[in-house]
Amino acid sequence: MGRNKVAIFVMLLLAGVIFFFFSREVPYYSDDWWYSWIQEQEGYPTQRIVTLYDVLVSQYNHYLSVNSRVFVNGLVQTVVSFCSKPLFNVLNSCVFILTIVLFAIFSLPRVSRREPLAWLFIIVFLFFVMPCHYEALMWATGSISYLWTGCLVLLFCLLWQYLRCHDVAVGWYVPLFFAGILCGWSHEGYSLGLAVGCAADWWMHRRRCSRAQYILYAGFLIGLASLLLAPCMFLRLSGQVGGYGLFLANLYLPGLVLPALLVVVLAWLYAKRRRCALRCMRRYCLVLVAAAVSLLVAVVADNGEHRAYWCSSFFCAIPLSYLFATLLPRWTRWKSVVTVAASLLVLLYACVVYKEHCRVEAQHRELIGTFRQSADGTVVMDIYTPPLYVRGYTMNLRREYLKGWTAWHMRAYYDRPILNFIPASLYRALSHPDTFFTEQNRVPGDASLYTLPDIDVYVWPVEELPADTLLYGYAPVSSSDNVPLMSRLRRFLLPASYPDSEVLLSYRTECRMPDGTSYQCVPKSIYRKVLRIDRYGRK
Repeated sequence: MGRNKVAIFVMLLLAGVIFFFFSREVPYYSDDWWYSWIQEQEGYPTQRIVTLYDVLVSQYNHYLSVNSRVFVNGLVQTVVSFCSKPLFNVLNSCVFILTIVLFAIFSLPRVSRREPLAWLFIIVFLFFVMPCHYEALMWATGSISYLWTGCLVLLFCLLWQYLRCHDVAVGWYVPLFFAGILCGWSHEGYSLGLAVGCAADWWMHRRRCSRAQYILYAGFLIGLASLLLAPCMFLRLSGQVGGYGLFLANLYLPGLVLPALLVVVLAWLYAKRRRCALRCMRRYCLVLVAAAVSLLVAVVADNGEHRAYWCSSFFCAIPLSYLFATLLPRWTRWKSVVTVAASLLVLLYACVVYKEHCRVEAQHRELIGTFRQSADGTVVMDIYTPPLYVRGYTMNLRREYLKGWTAWHMRAYYDRPILNFIPASLYRALSHPDTFFTEQNRVPGDASLYTLPDIDVYVWPVEELPADTLLYGYAPVSSSDNVPLMSRLRRFLLPASYPDSEVLLSYRTECRMPDGTSYQCVPKSIYRKVLRIDRYGRK
């Protein structure tokens, strides 16, 4: 028992240290720049946050037009504006360790909490298996919205479990009510699932519910109503900017791994050991319902954002940890050997991932340094693409700096011209327009687009197509085409309602050469052909 306690402490310490080193290499970027400015009701922000009153004003405008997570986003803006990055790295690592501890208390049976292998299982789940690790764990707007809020959700679940059979003094009712509001008004992915899950759990144990539990749940529903009734929430829950809806959602397949694994394990367990499966379902009724609702929210509200699936995976990991812990007694002879071997493998993999992570971050610092030194804000460089097995842990520089709204953040943050990032291969092609814009490099289709095999975008001169032209991709649906999974399912289930092709809105960006010539670009990866739709909406 003494050795187990030491082993668990060492695991937690190493997990916190590794997480700290990852956090240290990640700069504030993207939404972090945006959140350090006072949000306006329309357009991009123009004033930096200087006081806490500025945070209140910004959150009021957020609630009306952008995002209704007032408590969470208020904390994000406070941290980004007034907290130094080294201090945030330490706080983020402490919250990660606290989340592991709360996760273990909530998910593991009491007898399994002294097993190092069960704790290692949870650490691996939280850091290596959950989707979009970089965006959800290691920068302020993602880490606070997902990791810190997940820690709050675990505290709420533990409190809910305690109050199921224990009442508290009347003096605690007001703090419980406000704690419920805080948790309900945190994040729609967590809160919607928890609201339905708590209702199902309350129905199963309605004879044992205490008055304090009703007070906590009432506060939670008020917080959830405040979250959902915001003027901006309908936009977020209807596919966000894309508005794809349920059938056109671009499902993020890694986000479906844990839900699918949980269903398979429960089905197998129900066939082999029905009593154990039913015990897990009763014990985690709240979590299972919350996972299903959160997954539905992610599917409906998804517009290609990987973080949408974080909440459902978070809930699914809880019963999976419990089921894993129940199998540990069968490994009595091999637990020590398996724990040591698995710990070494995880540590080795973390070091390999960290090496690639540092390489990407070094290039990120080079990109920003080149941008700040350039006369017109133009950066020409090749972007390193990390191996597939580490892409979930590192920033995609090519995707990040080919988005137009990131360029606006760069201009506001550095008080410099818009960042104009040009991959070196594209720069070489556009440096010789006479040889590039020729018929042999033209893309088949109705639009005047041009490309080469070694560049990953389609290009067209601004003078050929107006800058406000709407461009759509025309992607035939087949097993070899890169189109949304739900689109294929729709064609299979509802063939009469499905067209012969999938039309996908492009995400174009401006590429401005140092001589002042401007070009428009769209990513090459998702298009087979391209249709031009002009500024008046006519094809």
